[in-house]
Amino acid sequence: MSLASPDHIPRLAPGDVTRVRSVDELRVYLDGQASGTPLHVSLCLTGCPVIRSVMDDLVRCLAHHVVYLSLDLSHCGLGDWGCPHVAHLLTRDRVSLYALDLSHNEAITSEGVAQICSVLGRSRLAHLAMSSLRFNSEAVSALSAALSGLASLRHLDFSFSSLPRDGLTTLLKGVAPVRVEHLLIPGISCAASSGTGDACEILGLLCGMASLTTLVAGGCGLGRETAGYVSGLSGIGHLDLSNNPIADATVLALTDSLCAPGQARHGMGMGMSMSMHQTQGALQYNPMPQT
Repeated sequence: MSLASPDHIPRLAPGDVTRVRSVDELRVYLDGQASGTPLHVSLCLTGCPVIRSVMDDLVRCLAHHVVYLSLDLSHCGLGDWGCPHVAHLLTRDRVSLYALDLSHNEAITSEGVAQICSVLGRSRLAHLAMSSLRFNSEAVSALSAALSGLASLRHLDFSFSSLPRDGLTTLLKGVAPVRVEHLLIPGISCAASSGTGDACEILGLLCGMASLTTLVAGGCGLGRETAGYVSGLSGIGHLDLSNNPIADATVLALTDSLCAPGQARHGMGMGMSMSMHQTQGALQYNPMPQT
């Protein structure tokens, strides 16, 4: 994960973060540090099969140090058995787990999600990635309730996860009160299985997130109903609506709004971008920054 410093820890230069790729490497590093010195560590275990003893070792080696931790457990074969370890790290006094990636761990079920959700509100998590997972209604409801109380959350990635009917609406209702800046939901159906009314509700929720600077919602089944939300969507700094059957008139309205005089005063300044692909033909739009 490439992450900015969350609000509750000091801004860091790249060299201030120690990056390790195994629990053994983490242990060796920590053993050489004073126990009371705050440490900034990124532990990336992605793609490494993780068993219970590895998670036990991780919890133990962090016991006597003050650590700001970014933890990548994606593609690790983690199941419900590992969720109590994650929950423990989320609430440990001396460990500030500010970034967590659990993506592509298909063995995590609603039971494991519930264990994590039970402590999320007491954590200081700023970045959460749970892409390509499968959630039932119970898990989505638990996540929605937990995220609504997670004031530190800034980045949320649910890319290509499987949610039940109305699942995305439920999830966004929980996220709406939080100051999320980056939201990734590509591949999650907004309209195809739920109907236009639900898609409109989803668009309304997205437009109501005033802090949102990045929205990736490609392949979500957004269609003609998007036209009614142009003004809200055009306030987002990076907008990706690729592979959605959006009408040409809506695309033109979005581009006109993005290029409107004075738009930079409304948060669309340097680095703004928009990506769209139509079902027939293609349209890509990358406006130049205004000077």
